[in-house]
Amino acid sequence: MMTNNNLNNIIPDNYQKFYDNNVFDKARENIREKKNIVRLGRDGIVRELPNVDFDLGIIAGSRSLNPYYSYLITGRDDGKVSIEAKKVAGMKDHIVLLVTHTFMMNNAEVLNQALHFFQNGYFRKE
Repeated sequence: MMTNNNLNNIIPDNYQKFYDNNVFDKARENIREKKNIVRLGRDGIVRELPNVDFDLGIIAGSRSLNPYYSYLITGRDDGKVSIEAKKVAGMKDHIVLLVTHTFMMNNAEVLNQALHFFQNGYFRKE
């Protein structure tokens, strides 16, 4: 086990003050205290955001590469986020495509739908 005495031998003098003043412990404590500021879920920070005041279209994926993550997420999802969680108050349109969260930006249908939304203000529903 490495003790503070062992660290003295490998840490340059100009960094020693961080260890002597417990800067890292204080930083970890700050993070623990502030982690509740950003709350996830229905009662999280999303509720505190104002409605969007611009034309917003959201493309949600519904294919997962990770069945375990999908098991943990309530409802239909893309392996990272539920489809319902992607909806935003004030959005102009929303579409669900059979794509994964991770690679949706490489999908031709996603790109075509985004372009259609930019040009027309809504997604093409087929």
